[in-house]
Amino acid sequence: MNDGVIRATQTFELDQHHETIHDNPNELIEAGFPGKFLLPLMEVFESSESYRYFRHGQIVNEMIGIRHSALIYAIARHLGVPSSTASGFTGRGFAVRATIEAIRKVLDERSR
Repeated sequence: MNDGVIRATQTFELDQHHETIHDNPNELIEAGFPGKFLLPLMEVFESSESYRYFRHGQIVNEMIGIRHSALIYAIARHLGVPSSTASGFTGRGFAVRATIEAIRKVLDERSR
């Protein structure tokens, strides 16, 4: 298991809005997440007539980033949190919250 993911998870602020898009993946690398861990999570977000993406207060046509929820789920998989942890929730925010709590529990148990 990559210790970089565990160390980064212990210091990174997990409690962010589940719809957050980390539009500068280098900030996640600086937080300690290995680039190889983050690369598969990257997406291109394209604005449309019905939905606009903003970066630094400006509408952008497209941007590259990582969904906070995707990062949380990837951390959970990496730590061995059962995928069924959030299956009982219908809202994405509640599912992410349950997954964050499970991540914290695993980290707590490992630190003992």
